[in-house]
Amino acid sequence: MFCAVVAWLLFLLMPFCCREVSGKTKCAQAIGVLDCPSDPKKAADVEVYLMDDDGFLNPDDTMGWTTSNEKGEFTVQGCGYDLWSLPEPYLKILHFCGSSSEKVLKTPAKYIFRPHTIDYGIISLEGN
Repeated sequence: MFCAVVAWLLFLLMPFCCREVSGKTKCAQAIGVLDCPSDPKKAADVEVYLMDDDGFLNPDDTMGWTTSNEKGEFTVQGCGYDLWSLPEPYLKILHFCGSSSEKVLKTPAKYIFRPHTIDYGIISLEGN
């Protein structure tokens, strides 16, 4: 009986021990241009994080991060791992556009992975 219980527990824990068996690692790259119409300088040197949305109970993972250049342009890339599903990449942008205090802009998740690129186009920071 004891051996059967141990064998059953090992069977249940196997997916958590062996990532290669069921986990999915995917890499993503995102590009875009940040825009702050009220103060264009506030679109430069902005922190842009490529995140993996892990749901309510699990904190989101940082896949990669960068800062925008003087024109507000950015390219960020990284990889994410999820045990039961594909990573859900989204951008988290920390900025001061239209405010003296830091604001966070979160984009919707997009399921586009390398070799393709997620092109966000122009992202307006004003009011976000």
